[in-house]
Amino acid sequence: MTRWADLWKPQYKSSLLLTDDAREVFQVALRKLGYSGNTTDPKEIEAAYNELKKLMPNVAAFNSDNPANPYMEGEVNLGMVWNGSAYVARQAGTPLEVVWPEEGGIFWMDSLAIPSNSKNVEGALKLINFLLRPDVAKQVAETIGYPTPNLAARKLLKRKSQMTNHFIRMPTPSAKESGRTMWATRAAFTKSIIRS
Repeated sequence: MTRWADLWKPQYKSSLLLTDDAREVFQVALRKLGYSGNTTDPKEIEAAYNELKKLMPNVAAFNSDNPANPYMEGEVNLGMVWNGSAYVARQAGTPLEVVWPEEGGIFWMDSLAIPSNSKNVEGALKLINFLLRPDVAKQVAETIGYPTPNLAARKLLKRKSQMTNHFIRMPTPSAKESGRTMWATRAAFTKSIIRS
């Protein structure tokens, strides 16, 4: 399993988990076809839709509420999962290997923000600053299993060889690069929503 296209193989009938998120699922098909995950081209979107119809016999479940559970229960053998959910499954003893597909991964990021109409900006800033402290960011990473972008916190974590089974690896440089243009598009979209 090295490419998104592998999910379409007939041997995976009724054994695949997809997140319950239309945008993410469409990105799988778009990436498989060599298109941008952010395309607005109706022909490319229709082609992705047709690819997804072909994938449906392999899908056992759509789950975004607790995507680790179907892996832990043995209901699915492969599919999409978030880093933190994979961490939960591994902590429960589920032998789960994470692969960054050659065509590139689908990247999300959890962020903290202060609403423009917040009544407690000072308190919000204190919370954000607390969570950004290297010792706290390290503890958060060790608790939830998501890799931290905080470079000072990373230095406090165990050596890479000791972390292999504890954390889900950061994406490879090529996988990160393939996700950069997607982030730029999403950032512009988010800014346009905030302004309106």
